[in-house]
Amino acid sequence: MGAKAAGWSLLLLTCAGVAIAALAVSASIEWQEFVEYLPRLASGLAVTLFLAGSSFLCGFLLAFALLFTGYVNRWAAIVIRQYQNLIRYTPLLAQLYLVYYGAGEISVLLESLNLWWLFREPMFCVLLVFLINTTAYQSFILMGCVANVSKGQREAGLALGLRPLPLMLKVLLPQALRYSVKPLGNELVGMIKASSIASVVTVFDLLGETNAIFGETFNLGYFLLAAAVYVALVEATRIVVDRFSGRLAGAKAV
Repeated sequence: MGAKAAGWSLLLLTCAGVAIAALAVSASIEWQEFVEYLPRLASGLAVTLFLAGSSFLCGFLLAFALLFTGYVNRWAAIVIRQYQNLIRYTPLLAQLYLVYYGAGEISVLLESLNLWWLFREPMFCVLLVFLINTTAYQSFILMGCVANVSKGQREAGLALGLRPLPLMLKVLLPQALRYSVKPLGNELVGMIKASSIASVVTVFDLLGETNAIFGETFNLGYFLLAAAVYVALVEATRIVVDRFSGRLAGAKAV
């Protein structure tokens, strides 16, 4: 009951914050002006959702591939761990700069490989960096959750004669996924917020469009509006993750 009450309180506070931001926006932005800029804001929101959603989903699939590879091959597990550490210990913005500006430094090589047409596109560079980043975090989460499964479960599977891959698929992974829902939800929230850095390489997401509109109007109300949209996205993600996590917990109890 206490956790549910805290969740509802947080939801009410979030709604109140969004409502206050909406009132502030309505007081500072003329309706005609807002209608004029609405398509640009909607376009920026679509870019934000695309960047966060596509990179997270593709990263989820790649994280599973790394999980299985590292589980069956200990040398591969060492390489994967170093990759995870490299990505987790460096800022996402630095990674984006390295790929976006670094590609220009090796454009001759990329042209010889017939890849420059991809790397010269800012959207591709952003998606590539986000994919590399979230794959590292999600694979780290999944590996940690698999390691959290009790040792007795592994021993029981081995006693039944299961080989490493069937043991992972039939015994360890179903239990590990129950632990991973909330950490993966936090990673999705992180990707939604991190998508705002895409504008530094001319990919205009919600914050990028908001900043451009502010440069034309000098009206801070648009930043309040963008903040309210981010709050709504994060809160909606939290609610979905909590519901899904609760269902898995219920299924486990049954």
